[in-house]
Amino acid sequence: MTNIFRKATLLVVSLLIAITTTFAQKASSSDPFVIAHRGAWKEFDLPENSRASFHKALEIGCQGTELDVWLSADGVLVINHDPDHQGLSIEKTNYKDLKKVKLKNGEVMPTLAYFLKKITKQQNTTLIIDVKNSKISAEKTKELAQRCVEEVKKYKAQGSVQYLFGDYEAAKHTIAMDPEAKVSLLGWKTICAAELNLTAEQVRNKGVYGLDLNLMAYKERKDYIKEAKHNGLKLNAWTVNEETDMKWFIKNGFNYITTDHPRQLLSIWNK
Repeated sequence: MTNIFRKATLLVVSLLIAITTTFAQKASSSDPFVIAHRGAWKEFDLPENSRASFHKALEIGCQGTELDVWLSADGVLVINHDPDHQGLSIEKTNYKDLKKVKLKNGEVMPTLAYFLKKITKQQNTTLIIDVKNSKISAEKTKELAQRCVEEVKKYKAQGSVQYLFGDYEAAKHTIAMDPEAKVSLLGWKTICAAELNLTAEQVRNKGVYGLDLNLMAYKERKDYIKEAKHNGLKLNAWTVNEETDMKWFIKNGFNYITTDHPRQLLSIWNK
């Protein structure tokens, strides 16, 4: 009887472990992606869009880190949020001159290539490439998009990146170049920064992966959430920095939450 009891106990324990593991895996699959906005910079007093902020996002366990990409005058894909870098127009300045103006921690302006090399050497964090709208022309934005796709393929990083676009035509151009690319549309109050007021069904039919609107757009127009989910689009919100907002977007089942406070958001989710 003792042996039978032991075997039965072992069987029950094994079943409990299997059930617990399955539950944990299912819970994990529904976790919202915590996206560090321009890297994990604010909580650690680091420069935005820097190598240091990128590595800090990886270190604290962010599922994604977002970086802004421009094309320098001599065709280098560089990382910076604004179109100017301390008085230098990025699109009208060669990279060798941009490098001369250091970030506050002593780094030079990084290139997309640096991050693509790093992102493929780990499995936990996705690189979110925000393709900026050119200040020169719409064609320049398309050129930037094309160069980004080419650079991603060069480093075999397709499975480690996603794209953000405020320019709908450049987004469609990217999908045409790489139908497997995960392309989301940025917007302020409506779908797409150009405020085209597109429907979720319209953009889904063009191969768009998700929506990335300002947090207030979703709060003012909750139909966006319902419509996006109905059409199978992923949902992201920017920039979610207040604790009450973080909890609201978790409660409403968002796939991604972009924040300047990723450590705080990770802590809230883990609780």
